[in-house]
Amino acid sequence: MPGPLPQVAGLVVAAAAAATAAAGGGAPPPLPGDGAVSAAAGRRLVLDATAPAHPLAVGRASATFRGDGQALVQVAWIDPAALDALRSPHDGQPLTVPGLGDEAVRARVGGGLIARRGDRAVLVVAHLPDLDEAGRDAVTATVAGAALSALG
Repeated sequence: MPGPLPQVAGLVVAAAAAATAAAGGGAPPPLPGDGAVSAAAGRRLVLDATAPAHPLAVGRASATFRGDGQALVQVAWIDPAALDALRSPHDGQPLTVPGLGDEAVRARVGGGLIARRGDRAVLVVAHLPDLDEAGRDAVTATVAGAALSALG
């Protein structure tokens, strides 16, 4: 069993309270399933139905996928206000991810990604020890894109 789940730096404390309010009204859309997450990661990952929801998840709309070894990808619909923590990092310019939704920003530490389309935002964090940062970043961007595609 892996250690603690990776977190997007600075977001848990700053935005946990905001995450309980449903952004955009109504239930969050479905999250990507095993097939989409596995394809993005290039390995078999399965939904861990016993995993706790991410602390920022709106309405507990969160999914954790686990694979062999320490492989883990977590996806959650979150309050778009959480993007504020990444837009103004203390150590330089935000790491924007062009071409993903209306706006996407990556955390400088850990590579977590928040992508927004309209009034919905998705958070993707991945712990894939055999991948370098670029590989991990490609996985999180692909999974975020799959989640945003549910918005139409």
